Amino acid sequence: MPTPKTSNPKKLSELAKVKLLEETVLKGTIEELRAVTETYRPFEMTARALLLAIRYRGADFTKLLLEAGASFDYNITPSMLGKYKMQHSTAGGNYLTVYALAIAPEKLWMNYLYSPFYGVSEMGITSEQEENVLRIAERMESVKLCLESGVLNQSSLGEMLFFALTENAIGFADALIALGANLKDAEPYYYNGRPWGGDYLKIITTGQNSAYWSGYMTSLIGLEENELLPVLERFSHLVEKEGEKLMLSQKLADELKWKDDSLRFALEKMNISKINQKKLMEYAVSKGFVGSLDTMTKFGWLENSAKREALMEFARLNNFTEALAWLMDFKNRTVDLEAEAVKEETKMMKALMENPNSVSAMKKIWNFTKNEDGTLVITGYKGGETEVEIPSVIGKSKVTAIGEAAFDASMVNLRNKYQKSRSKIRKVIIPEGVTALGKNVFWSCRSLEEIIIPSTVKRIEAPLANHCPKLQKAILPEGVEIIGNTPPFVRCLCMKT
Repeated sequence: MPTPKTSNPKKLSELAKVKLLEETVLKGTIEELRAVTETYRPFEMTARALLLAIRYRGADFTKLLLEAGASFDYNITPSMLGKYKMQHSTAGGNYLTVYALAIAPEKLWMNYLYSPFYGVSEMGITSEQEENVLRIAERMESVKLCLESGVLNQSSLGEMLFFALTENAIGFADALIALGANLKDAEPYYYNGRPWGGDYLKIITTGQNSAYWSGYMTSLIGLEENELLPVLERFSHLVEKEGEKLMLSQKLADELKWKDDSLRFALEKMNISKINQKKLMEYAVSKGFVGSLDTMTKFGWLENSAKREALMEFARLNNFTEALAWLMDFKNRTVDLEAEAVKEETKMMKALMENPNSVSAMKKIWNFTKNEDGTLVITGYKGGETEVEIPSVIGKSKVTAIGEAAFDASMVNLRNKYQKSRSKIRKVIIPEGVTALGKNVFWSCRSLEEIIIPSTVKRIEAPLANHCPKLQKAILPEGVEIIGNTPPFVRCLCMKT
């Protein structure tokens, strides 16, 4: 590559100057790079050239660029972002490129659609160049030069450490940790180009919903089984120093490529308060992870006899013989079968002797809330009867109101697991003492034929019944106040009175 003649340099556009700088960093000598920087500076974009120097050429090239004023910062303007393709737009927002973070990975896989690496894929780095990535020690020498010059700081190192780990660049991560890097006070900003309101420590310890948490999960889920534990260990060590724990979300629990040792580590070291124990136990059984099952006993997950027997049945039905043998041995070693039988019998007798109007018995059939005056509002029916008599008293408290959508049987409410049983109800008796009925108490009760409404009801929010095509009889008390602009009964085609 010829050295530019400084006496009469060719006039270049800003984009051409930047491309010349980057080409010289990749293919030129140190003398040729010095000539380019002296002839054509300042450059409107130096972050990419600095990355190339650190990643592929070494400390001498990095030092020369730093002396020429190179930086990882760039102007976030529409023209700059478009010219150098440093932004990826999605339906959820924009991802800006942070070139310093691409120093760490051993291999750039160039498919970073939702990350700060996106713009790196637009630099034209070849597979041949990727085969010649400098060793960790050489890259770290350049990182230290950037620290000394102020181009990088501790926050930059923390962000670099986060992505070194999520990219499974363990050696580089360890070198950063040795340099004092941590995740506290390192704030992400690459999503939409503004601070998130927390640091990388908060992302991985709270599981707070954000683009950053989603990116973190996606990175971990992409790790292979043999890669997962080293990454979790280092993340855990970093957060433990701050008195925190890594968050294990249900998505991570479901989708990570667990091995026995990594799953046991997660159970012992991570915050597991948000996960479904049953699903994780069944996963351990399906994989034959008896070490993890043993760890689960430390948390008391197998103390409940019903859960333990259900897990054994799961193992038996699916022929997971290794885990089944362990579970049977565990039961024989730890369970007092006679005492457990007595306990189950006592529980059964208690249920048989239970007052049908007691609070505990009623909670199995009804959802209800308590008013300030101690009276109750029925908010949901969970039973399976087709002729339903609402209780007038639960425990020592009177029922005085039926809340909105208490008998909702619609498919619109996707969380309504009682839709099937409610849709079979034919008759509902509302007891004396109830004074108010909420809106749409009976919604899409397609088998409902009759509602008995007591004279004590003084106030109804209309409509009381909506889309109950078989409803034939529901007599309103004299003088009842109807609230709302609709009739009490809507789309109840068989109503006669």
